[in-house]
Amino acid sequence: MTKSNFGLAMLVATGLAAGCFNTKNVQSGGLKCAPGGVCPDGFSCGPDNLCYRNGTDGGIACTPPTDLPPGDLCDPVCQSGCPANQRCQQVVDPLGNYSLGCETPPTGTPLDVFKPCDTGNDLCKPGLLCVEPPLGSTGCVAQCYRYCRQNSDCPANSRCALSIVIGGQPSMPICAPPAVTCNPALQTAVLACSPSLTGSTCYVFSKELPDETMCDCAGTIAAGLACTDMHSCVAGYECTGGKCQKVCLLQAGGLACPGGQTCASLNGSTKYGTCL
Repeated sequence: MTKSNFGLAMLVATGLAAGCFNTKNVQSGGLKCAPGGVCPDGFSCGPDNLCYRNGTDGGIACTPPTDLPPGDLCDPVCQSGCPANQRCQQVVDPLGNYSLGCETPPTGTPLDVFKPCDTGNDLCKPGLLCVEPPLGSTGCVAQCYRYCRQNSDCPANSRCALSIVIGGQPSMPICAPPAVTCNPALQTAVLACSPSLTGSTCYVFSKELPDETMCDCAGTIAAGLACTDMHSCVAGYECTGGKCQKVCLLQAGGLACPGGQTCASLNGSTKYGTCL
């Protein structure tokens, strides 16, 4: 350990509770956790008892923004701007408006990304948020989702592609469930999604990534009915053109469409389409 790191480690062990120091140049994984797993502002204690910068995987440095909106006191992705015993989280006022502020986490074992959680007692780790499943979906419970600004902030095979609505306004983006290989055209896709933490139904990942697939909560809107969200339809269907359309495979020998319908590419996909 270098002399400078030794000095910082002493601060972690002896002076952290009294206040925080500038961690801009602190190396992720370069400090030992203080007793009780305590780390400096913006860091969390890893399984190897070293402090890693929050909001990233594998100890990759996280750069907080320099232009936080007025009223926002901290950055939830890098978990910077709060005392070491608090986390940066979305704070909702009585009128339903939200801002970013510091809060003391509830007492309990911290939960990792995509683990089931309780929105009334959010034990998700710093940098994560307990989010309820979409209204009208089945097969899911509230889970911990990671705040993000870019794909590199997300777990492996995930994308910074989701947002939730609070008080009628979009919130800070969160990481989508990871991409997996499954078949969105077949009901047997549940087998590929059975080990998934984020739902047992296979869907096309998104409009922006139409060649990838993911496991998500099951939608409940039936075939041919009006819809707005891609994954709001029942298994084997996707929301396109404002209604739930049957998913088909574009490759030769793929699942054929019924009743003389043709398989048209879904959002420009080279693999998946919907029956029209």
